[in-house]
Amino acid sequence: MKFPEGGEIVAIPLFMTHDEKLKLKQEDSDKQFTFARVIEEEAGKIMIEIFKKTGALEANIDDILSSGLLMKPLFTVWSGVRQKRWKVVSKTINYNKIEDSAYNSIQLVLGGINDLRVWSAKDKRETPIHKSELHNYQLMGIYPPIQIERKINEKLSAVDVPEGGNGQ
Repeated sequence: MKFPEGGEIVAIPLFMTHDEKLKLKQEDSDKQFTFARVIEEEAGKIMIEIFKKTGALEANIDDILSSGLLMKPLFTVWSGVRQKRWKVVSKTINYNKIEDSAYNSIQLVLGGINDLRVWSAKDKRETPIHKSELHNYQLMGIYPPIQIERKINEKLSAVDVPEGGNGQ
């Protein structure tokens, strides 16, 4: 199986239980999905951005991309696709992570509670922050597909996105 490429758009099911062994079936295509785009892959970790748009597998790609982000970018692994739980549905043509995904403004927090630092994608620098600032950032980590599905469902419940809507 090939490695993920920047710009690939994947459908992430919103309807599956959190059993890692479940796979997408043909009859699932009309169920609810959310969509994510690969920003970059490096050494097996994949940075993705998750969009607000939810809908069937054949959702309009322009609607997905224009819906805005549901949450800040984060890292995952490609096992969701490899195990046929997530599905690559499209690819952004001539994808440019700086222009299409605002790569230079991505910041993630790493370190322990007494040594928190903000990592900047633009220059790979780390800047110390206080724990009171932690709520402004996504934690750096590599989230497995099941955990991402949980985070998405929690976020969608919190923002009360209407079915098929874009949450705006």
